[in-house]
Amino acid sequence: MPGIKRNPETPGKLFGSLSLDLQAAGLEFCGTFVFLLFGLGGIQAVNYQTTLALSQSGQGGGAVNSTFTISQLLYSSASLGLSLLFSVWLFYRQVERVTGGIFNPNVTTALLLTGVIGPVRWALCCAAQMIAAIVASAVLLGLLPGPLSFNTLPGKGVSKSQAVFIEMFVTATLILSVLMLAAEKHRSTAFAPIGIGLTLFACEL
Repeated sequence: MPGIKRNPETPGKLFGSLSLDLQAAGLEFCGTFVFLLFGLGGIQAVNYQTTLALSQSGQGGGAVNSTFTISQLLYSSASLGLSLLFSVWLFYRQVERVTGGIFNPNVTTALLLTGVIGPVRWALCCAAQMIAAIVASAVLLGLLPGPLSFNTLPGKGVSKSQAVFIEMFVTATLILSVLMLAAEKHRSTAFAPIGIGLTLFACEL
């Protein structure tokens, strides 16, 4: 892909830049943890407050409400979008040396396929991102009241097959935004975190 910057540290040897790959994995763990801590924390907070309000009014019975209201949807989307925006911006300046704040195994795989990162860094970063997601969820479970109320289940009226295609299109859109705004170098690359965060916000909506 013309214009995309390849990793100069992995020319011929598979483990030629293992120390940098480990640094990248460590940064990915930290960045993914921060992103999900604030993003999912916002979703947990609004869902709990909504459930509590319904319970106090005698409508919810204390169970987590599985139907999103418009305000919940906007709050949750803004929470994830803004969290990704500032998390990517915090770690994005490392892109020239180590990593660019990927925070998503799908995006990491796309960068592997386009030659931006090598297979060792891909494996380490994917593992770090998934472990960070587990740790962030565990921290939120301990910090916030109520059971965890964020999930990836299809909404009411959405079949599993429809959910697969919805997920496919929104994930492809997010990956495309990363490749076009961050991996592809141009004058507005420095502002890539804004575009990536707004893309996630739109996809969540």
